[in-house]
Parts: sequence; C-alpha cells; structure tokens
Amino acid sequence: MIIILSDLHFSDSTTADNISSYAWPILASQISSSIEKNSVKELRIVLLGDTIDFLRADYWFTNFLDALKGYLPWEGNLDNEFSMNGGKDQNERYYTDVLNRIIACEGGIKTFVRCMNELARKNNSNGLYTKLTYIIGNHDRAVRIYSSLQDKIKSLFQDFKEIEIIDNLKDENYSLLARHGHEWDDLNNGWEIYNYVNGNNPPIGELDTRSLNVQTFGEVSTIELMSGIVYYIKSELISKNILNENQDFLQSIKAISNIRPMMNVFKWLAWLSLNQDDTKKEIITNSLKKAMDSFVNSALIQRWIEVKTRSAFLRTLVNGVYDAIRDVSYDTIESFIDTLNDILSIFESNDDIYLKKAENEFQTEEFKDFQYIVYGHTHFSRNDVFKANANGKINMYINTGTFLPAILQARNAADFYALKHITFGLFYRTDESGSSFPSMDLWNGLRNEVK
Repeated sequence: MIIILSDLHFSDSTTADNISSYAWPILASQISSSIEKNSVKELRIVLLGDTIDFLRADYWFTNFLDALKGYLPWEGNLDNEFSMNGGKDQNERYYTDVLNRIIACEGGIKTFVRCMNELARKNNSNGLYTKLTYIIGNHDRAVRIYSSLQDKIKSLFQDFKEIEIIDNLKDENYSLLARHGHEWDDLNNGWEIYNYVNGNNPPIGELDTRSLNVQTFGEVSTIELMSGIVYYIKSELISKNILNENQDFLQSIKAISNIRPMMNVFKWLAWLSLNQDDTKKEIITNSLKKAMDSFVNSALIQRWIEVKTRSAFLRTLVNGVYDAIRDVSYDTIESFIDTLNDILSIFESNDDIYLKKAENEFQTEEFKDFQYIVYGHTHFSRNDVFKANANGKINMYINTGTFLPAILQARNAADFYALKHITFGLFYRTDESGSSFPSMDLWNGLRNEVK
C-alpha cells in the first residue's frame, strides 16, 4: 500500500502556522485501519513535495538586516546554473540553519515524525516492508541541491527500513505516477530563466533537473511578500509598542500563506483591513509597500522581468511603472491594493494547466496504460477521469491537496472564509486489494470552524 500526502509545509512557525498536531494520530489510525482491512504487503509513505518549507520563515529577515541583505540567495550576483547569489555553495549554511529551526519547532514536524516512525515500527514488527519516499517540490528545492539536507531529513525517519529522496515516483505495480506538480507552473519552474541566461538552443524542458534546480519567482514572492508582510507588520507593532495587545491581529496576518489562489492575497489584505483601526490600516499599507519594494527590486525578480520582457528597455519601463504606482499618495489601503490587483491580473489564468498536463502525460507511450497520475502543489483536492473501458480500468488524474487550511474568496467576490483540509490517497496493488486492477481510496475531509 502507498499513502500519498502532499504540501504539508512544515515551517519554523515564525511567519506561518503549522498543521494542527491533532491531524497525525487521525491519519495514523486511518492508515492502520486500511492495513487491517486489506491484504497489505508493504507500507510506503510518499510525501509529495513541499513537505519542509524553507521559505516561510523570518530567518531571511532577522539574519540579513541592512548591509547583510546583499548576501540573500536571491540578491547579489546570480549565477547561471542555479540563479543563486554566488552559486550554490555560498548558500548551503543558510538553508541548513532554517532546516534546524524547523526540526526544533514545537508543534510542527516533530509530532508528524513521531507518528510516522511509530507506524513504521509497528508494521516492521508485523512483517511489512516499510519505506518512506520524499519527493521534492518548490518550497523545498534546496533539498535537491544539498546532500547534507537530504541526510538530515533521512535521519528523522529512522524507523523506516528504506528512505529515498527523488523528484517523482513511477510504479507499474500500482499503475501510478506521482510528482509534486510545480514542474508545470512557470512561476515555480526555472526552465525559462535557465534557457535565457545560458542561451540554450535547443532549450531544456520543464522536467529537466537543471530547470528544477533554478531559484524561481515563486520562492522569492513567498519569502519577500508572504513572509515579508508578516515580518514587517510584527516589526511595526513592536516599534509602536503595541504588539502584546495585537497578538490576535498578528495571528490573523500569519494566515496569508494559505490564501488560494495566491493572486487573491492583496484582495484579502484589503478585506481584512476593513475592520481595523487607522493605526493598523497604516501598518498594513506600510508593510505591504516595504515587502513589494524588496520583492520587485531583488536581483532574481529583476532577472525574471528581463526574461519575460526580453529587453533592457522594457525592463526599465516595467520598473518605472511600479515606481510610479508605489509613490502615488492613496487615500485608503483599498485603493492601493486595487491598483496592485489590476497589475497582477495579467498573471491570472482560467486554464487548469495541471489537468491538461496530466492528460498529456496519459497520452505518452510511457504512461498510457497507467491508471493514476497524482500531483500536489495547488492545495486543491480533485479527481478527474479522462478515459475508462468496459472492464473498469481508468485513466484518472488526482490532486492530493493539502492538510493546511485554505482561505478562499466567497461567491459574492467580497468576503473570505477558511476551510481546514485533510486529504490523502491510499493506493493498492492487485494482490493487496483483490481487485482486477490496482485500486485506490481518496480521502478528502473539510472542516469549517470558528474558535
């Protein structure tokens, strides 16, 4: 049996909250129940990308103040291989520091690791082969680059008989292909940047390891915008000596990384500010501008703008437009955010690229006879069948969503609400389920609650 979990985003909890530790005993109980009900021959846990989140951390601000900012991985002199400041070697200790903080965080990854190891020990003693597969996503891109990080992650899951860290899983016995899914996201895949700066002809594609090694737009936006807004708001609250009485306000801001789609972040900030006093509205506006400045002016985003515009002149024009918008005096935070949303609308798409890519993969010679293609990345659980035959065999795309909450815009296009998720897939070989073909269970739980 294979259990697939995606997008757990374990962090050090400084700019984003971790998944409730209550989720892991529930998951372990469900896995044990499935083992008892089926003739399971092996227990394989697959972590489908973004399991460890190196980006949601104030480390990137508190340790790189003022003159040290030039040492950030997305600033300074970006190399051509990784689009990282000074190349990969200069940055290894930074990512190691963040990983150590994540591992040490109470209420974060510790409970999950303990539950998984207990599950492994129990089933080792019952004669099952236990294996953990860690698939690399975009928030944990550093794991692909640094073997020292891989060693640390492997040491956490010490009770599994086998641990592997890979980019994707292909298993004919389960009729299954699983990858994180960011490979198809232009904002989180570096193939365009790599081809541009290296003058590749013919160009490399999205699945090329060299593409997946490149630092991306998505990484910098998560740190400088999502984590940055939280950091700057907290800093302003401290500077005004009003942090203690505004802990609930700060806690609500930390939910910013759970906005879906992420392009709704600015709309959500405007909505959140409606019920705030003038002081907090000013803090939100000032923090947003600081975060936007750091993001837009970073070396990586300037490189990305150059790649997209393919012209130094257009790059200068884009920056000039941003500076003009940035310096306009706005009466309200809503008017400033409305302007930002107008600009960001150029990135929005109604096309479900992941659905299309899964369909394309099913049409290849390698995967045409597979039953299941599984992605994560989007934080939205779904399942779609492209094809089925009379004997019950199917081609199904599955997205295993996340265990994190999602903050979504209501149908009235004015309000936002939160839903908690527990989503995972269980996949069985034919000799485990008694089915004519490999089979699966997809569990998708939702909860809405206000405490």
